[in-house]
Amino acid sequence: MKSIIGILAVFVLASIASAEDLKPLPDMSTAKVATAEAAVKAVVKKVISDPNDGLPSTYGPSTKLSFTLGFNVPGFGKQGDRVWQVHFTALTGQTMGGIGVGPS
Repeated sequence: MKSIIGILAVFVLASIASAEDLKPLPDMSTAKVATAEAAVKAVVKKVISDPNDGLPSTYGPSTKLSFTLGFNVPGFGKQGDRVWQVHFTALTGQTMGGIGVGPS
């Protein structure tokens, strides 16, 4: 439950960033999840393997951004950790949800 709350907090905080708050992407090459493709694979594996979850056939995952956590998120990561945000997009182009992929 704590990790879900952490994931939601990261998603909300990243979603409300305004254009002037955005900075160049952090170097993700040494992060625990180093590539956008690895982040998408981790999310799809987690969502599909969860008996209480699933992924509709009309949704596609894609990595939208990476960022550095500005504060500790219990059960998810600590300040300075590099995180990916993976969105689920419907065939119509609408973002239907998102999941943060971090070090934990």
